[in-house]
Amino acid sequence: PTALDVTSLAKLLASEEVISSGTPLVVLNPQLVDMATGALGLEGRTVMKRMNAEFTEGFVLKTLVGGALTRAYPGNYALWREDAGETGGYAFVKDQLSRPNFLDMMDDLAPEDESTPGFVKEIGRFIKGLQSL
Repeated sequence: PTALDVTSLAKLLASEEVISSGTPLVVLNPQLVDMATGALGLEGRTVMKRMNAEFTEGFVLKTLVGGALTRAYPGNYALWREDAGETGGYAFVKDQLSRPNFLDMMDDLAPEDESTPGFVKEIGRFIKGLQSL
């Protein structure tokens, strides 16, 4: 679905057929962000929260700057760092049961040279500091 399909998706999720049947509902590559405005409308946010709370991600392949996030249900989420020296071009970083947040992934994928922390790492530290206030 796209941002234009949010209303239809919300109706489908609320329909009695879906709720009472127990039949799995498969949604491929949901893109609920309105690309024209770069934002999610109120209805889109509501549907996205519901999807995140009720849906199980069966397969994830998300490319990131310097790496990738994968998952094949029922396995854990796995974070991989780009590494030309490794077979397949990626080195395993870590896995976890829940989907990692973006800043944690960027921290884990940051260059290992701590003497020059990257911009993303510094922004992450700044935001974590604000959250602790």
